[in-house]
Amino acid sequence: MSKEKSKCTDYLCVDKPKSFYDRIFSISGIFRKRSHETRFPQRPLFRSEFGSITWSLFHRLCAYYPTAPSQKEKEMAQKMFVGFAEFFPCKECKGDLLEEVKKNKIKVDNNRTLSKWFCEIHNATNKKIGRPEINIDNIDDIINRFII
Repeated sequence: MSKEKSKCTDYLCVDKPKSFYDRIFSISGIFRKRSHETRFPQRPLFRSEFGSITWSLFHRLCAYYPTAPSQKEKEMAQKMFVGFAEFFPCKECKGDLLEEVKKNKIKVDNNRTLSKWFCEIHNATNKKIGRPEINIDNIDDIINRFII
């Protein structure tokens, strides 16, 4: 996905519109309580919502991946990431993600290598969309952020 306006017309590729209240509360820093319907809308997620949830989920999965995985766990992790890329709902992002997964072999030796690999995938995406990259110099700090 490039920095330019996405050509994808899937609902998932639509950016969330900023409402007047979103702008006011984000500027003022006031936290407002939101109803259940606002927090869990009965509609497809916007790109920013889906992206944030998805990145967090997979960073957490990498953090909880075993430090000494069995061969079966390694195979399952590889299949999970390839399957995720294959079934990604946005066609444009799916192509980019599949390309990254094929270009950068999934490193499933332990949670540190898998987390670092996933951060590299995340950074490739961030670079394409013009967002700041994650500093992966100390992978243990990143892992600890996602462990409860």
